[in-house]
Amino acid sequence: MIIERISASSCASTGMCSKRKSEPDKFGFGSGKKKLKTESGGKRSFGVGESLMQGLKAQAQVQADLSREVLASRAAELQLRKENEDRHFMLRMRKIDLKAKELRHKQIIEEARLMSSMSFDKAVVMEYIRDELSKIQ
Repeated sequence: MIIERISASSCASTGMCSKRKSEPDKFGFGSGKKKLKTESGGKRSFGVGESLMQGLKAQAQVQADLSREVLASRAAELQLRKENEDRHFMLRMRKIDLKAKELRHKQIIEEARLMSSMSFDKAVVMEYIRDELSKIQ
């Protein structure tokens, strides 16, 4: 929207201007005013620049709070992911440990069968099995 100043002579000749230049128009602008003031009851009036600065400060504060909340949320998310990965790692380690014990148990049984087929006494074979199984535990 472009506002052009109309000279007094053109106003008088065209009849388009009903107010004098020194009177403010309906928006609060006068011939020499450069600052728009808003008035509120008994409160102090603020200039546009001051109101703009207050708005920018409030916006910066909200953005800072939002950034802190986003960082806290991300940290919590990473902590949960780490705990979950640690849990899965422990489960994998447990599975590997159980598989190793299972393989050793099969090996002990196979050795006991071999000892039995080689005519070892049954008591000796059973003692060997007990000793080897106790090492696994």
